[in-house]
Amino acid sequence: MKNIRLLLVAEKGRAQKAYLEELDRTGADVDCIDSPDELHDRLCDAPYNGLLVDVPTMIRSESAKKSRVTQVMERFPVLRLLYNAEQGGIRGLSQGGMIRDNKSMHDFVLNECRVFPARSIRRTPRTDQVLNVLLAHDPGLFGKGEERTVMVNVSEKGCFVFSCDEWKADAAAWVVVAELEDQSPIELKIHWTRPWGASRRLPGIGASYASISDLQLEQIRQFL
Repeated sequence: MKNIRLLLVAEKGRAQKAYLEELDRTGADVDCIDSPDELHDRLCDAPYNGLLVDVPTMIRSESAKKSRVTQVMERFPVLRLLYNAEQGGIRGLSQGGMIRDNKSMHDFVLNECRVFPARSIRRTPRTDQVLNVLLAHDPGLFGKGEERTVMVNVSEKGCFVFSCDEWKADAAAWVVVAELEDQSPIELKIHWTRPWGASRRLPGIGASYASISDLQLEQIRQFL
């Protein structure tokens, strides 16, 4: 499974050693950090295909950033891990799965991480804003087949746009923001998608601004 890059979050000790030994058998490239506090910076620095998180490490963390860490994890395939040498060694739990479930690391890497495009995350923080937008797959569709929706989690680098339509990562999208003086379409580059029904979170697209006017950007900064 070459060209698969994983990030393991686990404190130093027997559990971390056991996880690394098992992951070595998958053939994937694995980076390891000892604390969830390091997660955001590490994901900003390099793209990953999936995350593996030791549950006791997360529980013992006193980080004030736990909610942010949880939001970051929702953008990647995640396998939660428990280690007990006396009761069978490693147990893998899918994000949101039950304790009685058990998923092997090999299956997780093969079936979820291998098909998930490696991605990193932005450094620029976003704030909770709601802007009314028209969203389209092509700028020529405005006035003909656009979607009326909203832009949320806005920053000066990008945004999340609520949408129940089908989108693909690395594709382009265009928005017209009702609250901006400059009503020309803003081109977006889609970095990740969340399909309708895939989770108990808003469906839509996470994107950066591929083309935006100085006036539009300045007004967005004022909103922030």
